[in-house]
Amino acid sequence: MSVLILSQYGDVHAEAVHWALNERGIPVRRWTVSDFPARQRVTASLSSNRELQLEILDDARSGALVDGRLRDPSAVWNRRLGKPSLHAELDPDYAPFVREECRRFIQSVPHIVAPDAKWINEPAAARLYEGKLPQLMQARRAGLAIPDTIVTNDPEKVRALCDRYGAIIYKAFLVPSWNFGDEAGRKLAVTFTTKLTRETLDQHLPSVSFAPGIFQPLIPKKSELRVVVLGGRLIAARLDSQSASDTAIDWRAGESRFAIEKVRLPEHVEKGILQFMKACGLCFGCIDLIETPSGSHVFLEVNQMGQFLWLDEANDELDTFQEFCSFLSSAAGLPTVPEEFPDYRDYRASTSFEQFAQVLDPEELYYQNQQTYVLA
Repeated sequence: MSVLILSQYGDVHAEAVHWALNERGIPVRRWTVSDFPARQRVTASLSSNRELQLEILDDARSGALVDGRLRDPSAVWNRRLGKPSLHAELDPDYAPFVREECRRFIQSVPHIVAPDAKWINEPAAARLYEGKLPQLMQARRAGLAIPDTIVTNDPEKVRALCDRYGAIIYKAFLVPSWNFGDEAGRKLAVTFTTKLTRETLDQHLPSVSFAPGIFQPLIPKKSELRVVVLGGRLIAARLDSQSASDTAIDWRAGESRFAIEKVRLPEHVEKGILQFMKACGLCFGCIDLIETPSGSHVFLEVNQMGQFLWLDEANDELDTFQEFCSFLSSAAGLPTVPEEFPDYRDYRASTSFEQFAQVLDPEELYYQNQQTYVLA
C-alpha cells in the first residue's frame, strides 16, 4: 500500500505533504507531471502477454520526483497537473501540435497509472466540478443557500441584474493570471472578484460581451468562512475579512492581514456540505461561504483542489496539514491519526523547505499557488 502524488512543479502543498509522509514512514512517490516532456522521458508499454508498464526517467530538478516504474499505488492525490513543459529548442510553429499531443497523453494518466486506487479526487468529478454552475446546482439541491446568479456575456442582462440589486459582483470561472509589459518592467496581473454599481457599470459593460462571466448580487458580509472537507470531516475557519476595506470584496485581493479563527458550523450547514460533496463525488475540497449579518450562511463555491496551508500559517490551531496527511494515508489503507505527522511549522523549519524556497522564483511560486503566501 502506498501513495502517489500527481502535481506540478513549484507546488508547496505537494512538496510539504510528500515530505511529511516520508517523515512518518508512509510509502509515497511523486510524479511532477508539468515537467513532461522537456525534463522527463516517459514510456508506456504493453503487449498481448504483458500488462501495461509506465516508466518515468526524470532529471529530478526539485529532488522530489518519481523515477522508474510506478507500482500500483493504493491512493492517488490528484493535486494539480499543470501545463506541459516544452523543449526550448522546439520550433514555435510546432508548439500547438506538441502541446495537444502531451495533453492527450496526460488525460490518459488516470486510466494507466492506478485504475483501482482511491483517487482524491476522481478525475471525472474533479473536471466537472471545476465548473461553477454545476457546483451551484448541486449546492441548491443539497439545501445550501446560494446567491442569485447569472452567467452571461449579454451586457443588458448584467445591467438588469445591477438595476435590481444596486450593487453586484463579477468573478471569473478561474482566477486568471498573466504577464504583461516588457522584460524591463514585466508585471504579473491577477483578476479577483470585482464590485460593480449603477455608477461604475457603464465603463465595464462594453467588455462583457467578450467572454461569459459570473455575476451575482453583492451580499452583505459579517465574515467569510473557508471549510476544508476531508471525507466526512470538516475544518471550518472564520475569516475576519470585513475588518479592512481592501479585503472586504475579495479577501485574496488585499494586503491587509485579518484574524482567522477555528469555528464550528451550524449542524444544518454541515449536513448540507456533506450532502453536496457526496452528490459531486468529491472526497476533498475547500468550500467558501459567506456569513451574513443575520447569521445565515451562503455557499459561494468549492475548489476541489483548494489551498489550505495558509490557514495553518495564520492559526496553528487549525492543523489542516496534519489532518490532510492523515486523511491521505488512511485513504491508502494505512490508518493514522493527525498527531503522528509533523505540523506545517516543522516543514517550514526543515531543510526541505529551505531548498524548495531557494530554487523557486517567488513570482513563479505566486503564479502557481496564488494566495498560499509560503515565501511571505
